[in-house]
Amino acid sequence: MPQYPDQIRKLWKSDLFRLMRMIVSPQARTKFHLAPGPAPSTLVEPWHSDHRYRNPVDLRVRDVPIRRALVIGSCLAQAYADYRGFAPHFDCDFVLANFAHELPATPPRSVADYDFQLVSPAYRVLVPEYGFFTIPYSDLAGYERFFAECCDRLDMVLASLLTWNRDHQLLSFVTNFLVPQQNPMGRLLPPHDLRNPAFFVERLNEHLHRRLTDYPNAHMIDIAAIARNFGQKLIQDDHVWHQSHGSYLGDWDHEVDGGRIEPTYPASHFYPLKTSPFFKAVWEEIGGAYRIIHQIDPVKMVVVDLDDTLWRGVMAEDALSHVEPLEGWPLGVIDALATLRKRGILLAILSKNEEAKVEALWPDVLRPIFPLSAFASRRINWRPKAENMAELLKETNLLPKNIVFIDDNPVERAAMKAAWPDIRVLGDHPYLLRRILLWAPETQVPAISEESARRTDMIQAQVVRDTARSSMTRETFLAELNVRIAPVTIRDVRHALFPRAMELINKTNQFNTTGERWTMERLAALFDRGGHLAAFAVTDKFSAYGTVIVAIVAPAQIVQMVMSCRVIGLGVEQAALAWIIDTMRPDGDRRLTAPLIETKDNLPARDIYRQAGFTQHGDQWILDGSGPAMPAHVRIAADPKAAALA
Repeated sequence: MPQYPDQIRKLWKSDLFRLMRMIVSPQARTKFHLAPGPAPSTLVEPWHSDHRYRNPVDLRVRDVPIRRALVIGSCLAQAYADYRGFAPHFDCDFVLANFAHELPATPPRSVADYDFQLVSPAYRVLVPEYGFFTIPYSDLAGYERFFAECCDRLDMVLASLLTWNRDHQLLSFVTNFLVPQQNPMGRLLPPHDLRNPAFFVERLNEHLHRRLTDYPNAHMIDIAAIARNFGQKLIQDDHVWHQSHGSYLGDWDHEVDGGRIEPTYPASHFYPLKTSPFFKAVWEEIGGAYRIIHQIDPVKMVVVDLDDTLWRGVMAEDALSHVEPLEGWPLGVIDALATLRKRGILLAILSKNEEAKVEALWPDVLRPIFPLSAFASRRINWRPKAENMAELLKETNLLPKNIVFIDDNPVERAAMKAAWPDIRVLGDHPYLLRRILLWAPETQVPAISEESARRTDMIQAQVVRDTARSSMTRETFLAELNVRIAPVTIRDVRHALFPRAMELINKTNQFNTTGERWTMERLAALFDRGGHLAAFAVTDKFSAYGTVIVAIVAPAQIVQMVMSCRVIGLGVEQAALAWIIDTMRPDGDRRLTAPLIETKDNLPARDIYRQAGFTQHGDQWILDGSGPAMPAHVRIAADPKAAALA
């Protein structure tokens, strides 16, 4: 047990915290007439309403420097390159490409020099003027044929603009198309009809999103949604320009209107322009997507208080104290927690309450919409919350830096931060919670695997397993556990298990032999050089854990090995390593190397090669003799499905 609890007790009794508790107490507010008023503007951070609105930064711990980006598209796309100064500073190259002509064989620099490319197809190229200008309104079939032609053109343009993605798996972001503000044909005419240009663009955006699934490492940037968030009338040009232009409004053409009989004013005189903040928001969106893909500062568990955090008021003997305990922001927060759980983020409760009372009243308060079983773990008692947090971390095998703690009490938040500095805390403004929890890049994932969706069930099964372990010797426990591993070799980024393998590589901190993060481009290059991933699904009599071990294997080298904390202690890492070594050198006489780089988090992984018979030479471990034997309590299953059914 860490030494934090004693420190917290001293902090709790200090004069500063005693004063803070007095100030926030209901009695003090009544006595001194401290009715809450409007929050001073200085207390509301500007990023809650500026260009970072869609990508909250409240959970961001570290910035990730982007070295260089590549922008590809028409002259309109060049604006993204020109406006990059609003984003964190990085270099940017621009390649002009209007139609479906072939790109140069190579980009301006080596593909490896780019962190990503931003591709912006020109709407006007795909949807030329003759369509909406000339097709009669009565000719619905004509509009359908025209839409099909536009989709075909989009396919050809994507095939050209994404050449370097297809050939090198370069991370690619592709902008969609701005949707007109309303139906130019008339507000009372059928809205969900291809004769409505707004619906036409929405359908084209759907086609773009579907087509991008054919390209590895390509993702859509929804600039149409960004424009809606920040005000289409302040950004788009469809109320001035023709339907096929599909761009943003500016004052550039005012200079060519000087010969008019009656002088006019620039467009910004009539329509306040917010194009600069729009481009700033687009780059924030790209930065947020980059953080999601690379799993930077990921949140793995959200721990919540109950009173005035999950509901309004406090829990009394037989009910909640507030007349409107759930309506409004509380249900919004509960809905957000339910969504996070679907993403694979664990939920837990830390509350100073009577657990029996909470369990008795829970069905009446939250009805069937959010059962207590949705929480992977809970500590409802009167002990210090930082002390309870220590137990939660041990039970879930998570690091403090992957936890978000939500509590309405500033004293509790300060105490938690003092005990666990790496834990992120929220709760001062309830109207911000839902947006932060749902929209922050740190709570999002690039894909939802089967393992992620079942994470709560697996943690609960792990608690049952650990309880059984405590009542018998380790040897007896393992012998009766019926552990099976199912190996799969991955040699292509399109393999069905590749997304889960990449997720595990880039989210695992503790059992990680080097701590290195990998991009799809680097793994694709590894495959081209003859390397592969060895992935292992694990089951025992308590749970099917899914794919929880991945090794990055090059010829004669185990480059890196990671394992989920959920199976630490089952001995499966040695079983996986024995299988890997047998497949790498079937004749048993080939020298193998494996780097092991110590990080501040990877203590559980540091002995794996020593235990397997490797000898250390600096950061490298070398195996010349025989490899490790397969542990007696582990069996090899033929495939993941067989393991799941075991």
